[in-house]
Amino acid sequence: MPAIEDLKPGDHLCCFYETEQEYRALLTPFLLQGLERNEKVVVIVDEQTTETILDYLRASGVDPQPYLERGQLVILPSDEVYLRGGAFDPDRMIAFLKEETERALAEGYAALRVTGEMTWALQDLPGCERLVEYETKLREFFSRSKCLAICQYNRRRFPPDLLLDMLQVHSIVALGAEMYDNLYYRTAESASTELRLRVENLRRGERSRDRAIRYAARMEAIHALGQSLVLTFDRERICQAVVEAAQRSLGFDVCGLWLLEAERKRLVRVAHAFVDRPVELTELPLDAERSIISAVARSGRPIYLPDVRKDPRYFATELGMSSELCLPLAVRGKVLGVLNAESRELDGFDEEDRRLLTILADYAALALANAEMFQAMESHARELEALNDLGRALSSHLRVEEVAEEAYRQASRLLDITNFYVALYDEERDEVTFVLNVVEGKVDKPFVVRRRGRGLTEYVIRTREPLLIPENVSQRLKELGVEPIGPMAQSWLGVPLIFQDRVIGVIGVQSYTTPRAYGEHERDLLTAIAAQVAVALENARLYERAHRLAERLALVSEVVQEIAAVHDLDTLLRETTERIVQTFKYDYVAVFLFDPDVQELVFTTGAGIFAGRTPVGFRQKLKEGMIGWAAFLRETLLANDVRQEPRYIAPYIKETQAELDVPIQYRDRLIGVLDIQSRQPNVFDETDVQAMEALAGHIATAIENARLHQTLRAYAEELEQRVEERTAELRAERERIQAILDSIGEGVIVTDLRGRVEYMNPAAEEITGYSIEEMRGHHCEIWLAEEADRERFATMLESLRVGRKWTGEGVFLRKDGTRYDAQLAVNPILGPDGRSVAFVGVLTDITHLKELDRLKSQFIADAAHELRTPVTTIRLYVDLLRREPLSEKQAEHLRMLAQEADLLAELVEDLLDLSRLERGVAPFEPEPLDLNDVVEEVVSRCAKQATAKGVTLAFEPESDLPTVTADRVQIQRAVSNLVVNAVNYTPAGGWVVVRTAAGDGRVEVIVTDTGYGIPDEEKGRIFDRFFRGSAAKKSGTVGSGLGLPIVREIAGLHRGGVEVESEVGRGSTFTLWLPV
Repeated sequence: MPAIEDLKPGDHLCCFYETEQEYRALLTPFLLQGLERNEKVVVIVDEQTTETILDYLRASGVDPQPYLERGQLVILPSDEVYLRGGAFDPDRMIAFLKEETERALAEGYAALRVTGEMTWALQDLPGCERLVEYETKLREFFSRSKCLAICQYNRRRFPPDLLLDMLQVHSIVALGAEMYDNLYYRTAESASTELRLRVENLRRGERSRDRAIRYAARMEAIHALGQSLVLTFDRERICQAVVEAAQRSLGFDVCGLWLLEAERKRLVRVAHAFVDRPVELTELPLDAERSIISAVARSGRPIYLPDVRKDPRYFATELGMSSELCLPLAVRGKVLGVLNAESRELDGFDEEDRRLLTILADYAALALANAEMFQAMESHARELEALNDLGRALSSHLRVEEVAEEAYRQASRLLDITNFYVALYDEERDEVTFVLNVVEGKVDKPFVVRRRGRGLTEYVIRTREPLLIPENVSQRLKELGVEPIGPMAQSWLGVPLIFQDRVIGVIGVQSYTTPRAYGEHERDLLTAIAAQVAVALENARLYERAHRLAERLALVSEVVQEIAAVHDLDTLLRETTERIVQTFKYDYVAVFLFDPDVQELVFTTGAGIFAGRTPVGFRQKLKEGMIGWAAFLRETLLANDVRQEPRYIAPYIKETQAELDVPIQYRDRLIGVLDIQSRQPNVFDETDVQAMEALAGHIATAIENARLHQTLRAYAEELEQRVEERTAELRAERERIQAILDSIGEGVIVTDLRGRVEYMNPAAEEITGYSIEEMRGHHCEIWLAEEADRERFATMLESLRVGRKWTGEGVFLRKDGTRYDAQLAVNPILGPDGRSVAFVGVLTDITHLKELDRLKSQFIADAAHELRTPVTTIRLYVDLLRREPLSEKQAEHLRMLAQEADLLAELVEDLLDLSRLERGVAPFEPEPLDLNDVVEEVVSRCAKQATAKGVTLAFEPESDLPTVTADRVQIQRAVSNLVVNAVNYTPAGGWVVVRTAAGDGRVEVIVTDTGYGIPDEEKGRIFDRFFRGSAAKKSGTVGSGLGLPIVREIAGLHRGGVEVESEVGRGSTFTLWLPV
């Protein structure tokens, strides 16, 4: 069927339309194509307007204005073209087209494209002859020009007979937007003949009126018959109507219509009319030498014999005819048959007879072609319907046998399938299985399996092409080198079943009685059937395979569930093989385990009919036999015929016909091989492979679990023994620790992070008077006797929570209410993450030590008081002696005596101050202080001493230092002691920096020097009374060793502290801190 894009210069077609949509559907692409191809486009409008045509182009996305401006697009009204000069003149119209074509080519366009509405002809109908004359001349013009055109006819406006006339002069016709090859098209010679006839009939007035009337009547009868034949699709009725009209209207003695059967190379008479008696002849060979009818059919040209006796080709009959006219029934060069007429008169056919019979033959040919096309379309529709029904019917079946039987039922609607078969092909096994075989209408069961055959079915499989043998089957078999199998057919047709470029089988039909029972049409039909059957069969095979696989996987699941609970390796392997044999009905199943040390497979167990043949412990090397190769390749090996498998060996079992070996692997590590054997060949398929591979994975896991279970059991036994041993060790260790804790003199207490008691040793119970049962879960603060101690011990928990050790002293309360002095040292117990999980403290009763210290302090205070009076007397007398004249030696002795007296007085004062601080009787008047002012005053007093020694003394106060509540005198004393010490122990040229700082809820006075530094072994003693380290010796500084103890006591009095950092040779830093 032609398409609009196929049109080219020289084409001339007519378009029949009923609606504007049909008119527009063909016109718009015709115009757009011309504009795109650089052709000049002329549109002749009548019913439509210029603006309508332009709107069509705009709606298609094309702006027509540029084409109009440059003259490529021209729109003209019909009265300026067809009716120019007031009347229609075909020759003038042809001249117009020729002139426009030449102009378009001169302007550089590729061709001229014209389309025109023909509705103008209805205004003053010039007659069919004039339109036919015009259209016929157009055809002659277009055939040799660079012009193409569409003539558009409104079917609702033109009479049918005129439209029929138009059909006969156009080779291509468009119905709306659809284009067709025109079966009613008449050749130029035939159309010219009729045109001349009509023109002559119009222009020649010499003919007699009677003859004109007779001709008109005969012509009208033939024309009426032609119109009726258009609506007739029965070939026999067409043929009979033609011969009857030929005899009735034209008065011939004999008339017959013969149809050509090209495949059988013969002519068959399908209709006839005789004056008296009929002719017995009903069939003619196409190659008959004595037959005018056969000669016309072969040549496709008419033959007229005015005297049949003069032509040797004429076959005389008993009717005694004298002249004969034979006309081919041909459409577009294809001969459909022959119309012949005979007369008893010599030269019994005049020119008018021949002309009218020619017209009748053309009508008959067109009607027969139309009927043939209609029947073909009807047959094609039935075939499409049947194929559609086949597709729906096949889709409802999921079993191979059902699909094959449904294909047979549905194909019977399209073909003679008295003998029909469907064969499936297994490429791996090179095996053909006839799943359906119908012989003379009866289904032949059961299935037949053929391996490595050489028949026609295997030939189609190898060639992958349909094979049609319409006749002479035995000769064709020899030519193809195919072995005959079964009875010899007279006609044979086979088509491959192809799914995704893979031949899965063959569908075939054959006739044992009729040659040429199948042709190309049947081949095409069977190919279409095979395409759908192939898909359905493959789906059915996939379904059956999936269904079988699902069943086997369900069996795998059953086996897995049963072996999952078995942890003994030998029992596991034995029960696994037995269960596989029982569940899958295999003849024999065995397991070989891989020994990685020697790279061999060891037979462990087997179940089935061959059980006991292979000895336990039998070894097979890698790449030895199918089992060894499966292990080496780590791939499943399947041999459905072990005779064809070169790797197969049979050390102990000789009856095996098929073998399947599946490697057992766990996480890419070879465990062994699952071996399955059968006494029958071709018993294993893909579902067996997939099921056993799935099962092998579970077996590998089960074997690993069993081995792991054995390992864990041995390890558990060993671990249990070690735990018992370790428990005994821990018990002994605990008992030893408990004995230590029970015998230690200090109290040991363990609390949680909130200070609630969890453990107390006997010493703690004795010191506190509480038993562990009484204190467990209670807070240990109930032991504190003084409120001040409660506040101080509150800071203990904060230090411990951040992981710092805390040590302190206080007054505690026993259960009986008595007080005692004790020292408490607490450490955090850290968990795995480094965080505190509990606290452990050591409680020491220091009541007697405190009493001794009190007595000592009292003694020192008493001694200092006792010394104070004589020292004062000594200093008084020294002053008196200085007033007397003395020798130089006496003066030196007196100076030394005064110096020692001053030192002794200073020592006495320090002892008294320290004693007062320790006993808590020192003056203490706290007030809000700006620490920067206090420190600055001290630094100013010490500046002269530092300068005299050559030491640089500096003060660096921190701005916005918080106010502290403290005793001004005591703080001055403490800071002064630190600064004086720093100056004393810093050699000349060094420096001392005093800074203040704040943070973490406290203020600090930091004294840093570049002195001698304090050795690590002396750091723990520098706050002891009277201790003077190695730096005192190096510097030669005199002192009492009480300065730092006094600083510590003052810091403690203010709930603060003093800290030291020092490095020998680089200096020291003392930090005095007070709470804010």
